[in-house]
Amino acid sequence: MLDLLVLCVGLAGLVWAAGALVDGATGLARRWRVPELLVGLTIVGFGTSAPELAVNVFASLQGRDGLVLGNVFGSNLFNLLVVLGAGALLSPLAVPSSARRVDLPVSAGITLLVVMLGLTGGLGVADGAVLLAVFAVFLGWVVTRPGEEEAGGTEEAGGGWVGTILGLIGLPLAAQAVVVGASGLAAKLGVPDAVIGATVVAAGTSLPELAATVAAARGGHHALAVGNVVGSNIFNLLLILGVSAVLAPLDADQVRMFLPHVAVLVSATLAVALLGSTVQRWQGATMIAVFLLVTVGLTASL
Repeated sequence: MLDLLVLCVGLAGLVWAAGALVDGATGLARRWRVPELLVGLTIVGFGTSAPELAVNVFASLQGRDGLVLGNVFGSNLFNLLVVLGAGALLSPLAVPSSARRVDLPVSAGITLLVVMLGLTGGLGVADGAVLLAVFAVFLGWVVTRPGEEEAGGTEEAGGGWVGTILGLIGLPLAAQAVVVGASGLAAKLGVPDAVIGATVVAAGTSLPELAATVAAARGGHHALAVGNVVGSNIFNLLLILGVSAVLAPLDADQVRMFLPHVAVLVSATLAVALLGSTVQRWQGATMIAVFLLVTVGLTASL
């Protein structure tokens, strides 16, 4: 089936392009000796969220609200439970105290803010502008707050610039393929955009987060692994949904469809913050199992 082939090629392209972008940006950050948690919350978080941004831009321009919202909420749930859980399975993850006390609760609060804005007439241009303004404040706050540790390494920046540029070029091309393939597949199978967005597209665009977190966990860079997940989720909610709403208003009825996703996402985010200073292997396995169980129920509600 041509649509399935286009979707698979697009997802593979997203993973490759995001990987190049993350590797390049991380190399630059290490050269400038930026704290690992900050790298995860900002540079790597943005890099691994770039596929969601690229997909949502094209989906917004085509008026596919279900795909836009499903991609964000589905990706965030996948990031929190599967990506973080997989990292803990490989190596028990030490969660920085600032992530537990501040960043995870902030992420939960931002999720609620998005829903509150969306339920009062949908997410329009003004709402998108609010989300982007909050994103700017968040980014400024994260960049200027004291770091907990320093990232090592003094790699040359040349390869970093090459990877960053290649990733930025490849992401929009791959994203267009994902939207075309997913939309065509949904139409032929009679599956709503919301379902495709919250499952296939959400998991596909979260593969860069999974790859980055697994690599970081294997290398013992726990702050980078955790920061990647939390940062990516906040980028998705503020930057990506903000840009999407500015490009094309999102219908309030579509937002209401994802209230069950939001309830699970907020609860899971706060639960992870309360797990303690380390996410153990058995907890990681439990998180992945919970994701599989709730996804079935959430998909049925769309």
